[in-house]
Amino acid sequence: MALLHLSTRSAKRCISTARISDRHYHELSYKTTGNPLDVLQYQQTDHKKALKDTRRIENPVHVKMMHAPWNPADMNSVQGTYASPYPDADRTNRAASLHFDGRTVAGSEGWGQVVSDESGTFKAGDWVTLGLSGYGTFRSHVICDKDALIHVKRGQELMNAQGPRAAAVFQLGGTAFRLLHDFLEPKAKGPRIIVQNAGNSGVGFMASQLASLVCSDTAMVSMVQRRNRSQEEMDELVDYLSVKGKNHLVVAEEDLTDKTKVKALKSQLEEISDVCLALNAVGGESSDLLLKLLGDGGTHVTYGGMSMKPVTVSTTQLIFKDVRLRGYWHSRWMVQHMHEREKKEAMINQLVDLVLSHDLVCPMVEVFGLSQVDEALRHGAGRLETPLRRKVVFYCGEDET
Repeated sequence: MALLHLSTRSAKRCISTARISDRHYHELSYKTTGNPLDVLQYQQTDHKKALKDTRRIENPVHVKMMHAPWNPADMNSVQGTYASPYPDADRTNRAASLHFDGRTVAGSEGWGQVVSDESGTFKAGDWVTLGLSGYGTFRSHVICDKDALIHVKRGQELMNAQGPRAAAVFQLGGTAFRLLHDFLEPKAKGPRIIVQNAGNSGVGFMASQLASLVCSDTAMVSMVQRRNRSQEEMDELVDYLSVKGKNHLVVAEEDLTDKTKVKALKSQLEEISDVCLALNAVGGESSDLLLKLLGDGGTHVTYGGMSMKPVTVSTTQLIFKDVRLRGYWHSRWMVQHMHEREKKEAMINQLVDLVLSHDLVCPMVEVFGLSQVDEALRHGAGRLETPLRRKVVFYCGEDET
């Protein structure tokens, strides 16, 4: 089965003009949790069969999906290790297959076009993105409640301009937006500095740009891991994150292996201002570095745990530096604000406006058809070996032949 190696240019050319076929319904789903490569399977059927709304939603909205990113949360959900952002009493299986009994569809975000809406909230052809997780987006068609959707007002413009890269804007950009909006405290005078790890991740890439674009007088310092990159690859990464990512400084974590180097970097930053906010997506030693760079009274926010290691803080940092440790989970925020449609639409459409004005750059992506699930998962597992990360995005329409 051929891999869809699409450059940004070719992806926009062939995907943005593609029609989502009505001839078939297909999905990526699983019956039991486990390793995605073992349990996640491609299923398809003739779409002439009626789509089954097993939850009997009142006034449902029918959406034809276009693109849906593969996120770490999706992997953890298939593995059975991801928590639900919904209240404990809510046991609804929003991701139930529309055709195959006993199967759960993977995928937590994505976007597409409205086919019909019995609630009268949307018009046929409106572009929408999933504003709530757990609806199983790796399929050609989704049936959901109106509160699960956010209207993307300039959706067709975004599709024409960005193609599959647009799919990475909503959750990655939304997470970055909220991290800055909710945790960056206003400063009466002078510049502000933010430090983050995983600066080359999707959220990190969006956060560094947004810090420059929407936060006045704010500089981002991004830490990345060199791993097995050559010097040429590392230079390429640093250059990309500095120019496209709008970072003030990009630092390899491996270059901060002793107290002297950490102290030197902190002194360098203090010439501008104290670090007021640290964004942690990794945990472990990487999180420790952020805490060492954080200024007195600063806030350390954890929104991911790539290393699978805990966040630890010393008594000295808590008492004498008065650092604040917080957590952020974007899926929970979206559920908590489920009925605040205007607030969520304002956030999404501000991000879209920034993309269309060429100020905000979407992360690079690698596109796969749903039937190419094995190739997509293997690509996703190996993406850290390349200088620049490319996010896996599934094209949910009928595969091109």
